[in-house]
Amino acid sequence: MLNALTLEYPEMTPAAAQAWTALATPDNLPYAAFVRGHVDIETLMTDAASGIVEAFRELGPGFAEDMAEILEEAGEPQPFTGWMRYCSTLDGMDYFGFCAPSAARAFPVTAVRFG
Repeated sequence: MLNALTLEYPEMTPAAAQAWTALATPDNLPYAAFVRGHVDIETLMTDAASGIVEAFRELGPGFAEDMAEILEEAGEPQPFTGWMRYCSTLDGMDYFGFCAPSAARAFPVTAVRFG
């Protein structure tokens, strides 16, 4: 379920109403961050980097430090619109994957992938 899509979606969600969610791999590596809904990317970019770092801070302080370094080296995040769905729970953590819009339980996201 890791086939990322870039889609044009006419109904955008206001960016200010969205909170970032951080995703890590089972090996505890930063994987992606997303906000639910197809959000206006230009508006989202005003504070995307700080929102992404704060989302990773919720996974642990080491994640936030790693993400700050990744973003510093990579430059500005490059969000895209796509679809995700819940995949499984492992050791108390929920895992999501990118999917096709037609996949069961798919929901729209605006995301940044790191891995």
